[in-house]
Amino acid sequence: LWNIEAAGTKDLVSKWSNVGICVEFDIGVGCKPGTIDRDKRTVNLLLATTRKVEQTANAGLHFASERGDLTFGTARVSVPAGHAFGQIDRRSWVQWLTLKPISDTEFQIQDEKSLSREEFTSAIKNASPTDALVYVHGFRNTFEDSVFRLAQIVWDTKYQGVPVVFSWPSRGTTAGYGTDYDSAEYSAPSFRELLRTLKQDAHVGTVHVIAHSMG
Repeated sequence: LWNIEAAGTKDLVSKWSNVGICVEFDIGVGCKPGTIDRDKRTVNLLLATTRKVEQTANAGLHFASERGDLTFGTARVSVPAGHAFGQIDRRSWVQWLTLKPISDTEFQIQDEKSLSREEFTSAIKNASPTDALVYVHGFRNTFEDSVFRLAQIVWDTKYQGVPVVFSWPSRGTTAGYGTDYDSAEYSAPSFRELLRTLKQDAHVGTVHVIAHSMG
């Protein structure tokens, strides 16, 4: 039913090489999922997560390390001007001291939006993809870690299908190994549900999965 692939960044480069074009999208996410805006240096991703979702004071979303129900959404990620191929760029202490702009040095989530299952499915259908790429992170990963890694893969490989992050509630710490293991097991039924949604509801032709470590 599904074509499951485990691949690294370099393995994906030869498979997808075209650049998507950013257009306005009808559910308010800004661009179709998977589009890359080379001028604005942004990537649009879809989200599926079993993390507890909390509303922040500024009306944003916070994806916690606690367990929650399967939730869908979308995120727009900016890629730093100084991005190095294959890396999730972080600010060095020298860049902090010199007050170099964050946009030049770090990946950032510019916008997040929760979606209903129907909106999530419609977003994929309207993109008319033949492929979807699902990234499942491993042990000791925060929500931001997983989003930034898939954005990096999409940006570096110029992937043109629909990229989906599946983020389970890892605590993001070495001490949380046991809890992470249980949370990964807890999230397995939701992961299967995501795959069914992609294949049966959104009618995606081929689903590629990159699963890392405990993921």
